[in-house]
Amino acid sequence: DKRKFDLPNISGLLRETKLDPCIAQFISLICDISMMKQQMLEI
Repeated sequence: DKRKFDLPNISGLLRETKLDPCIAQFISLICDISMMKQQMLEI
């Protein structure tokens, strides 16, 4: 599962940027959705 590898990188990146947790969660959600769309295109 690709997400297992991608999510730690996203959370690490968000910790470095020191964003508001709500904003960080929103960004990780957007990344996750775009990743899901790409998975659907590959199928």
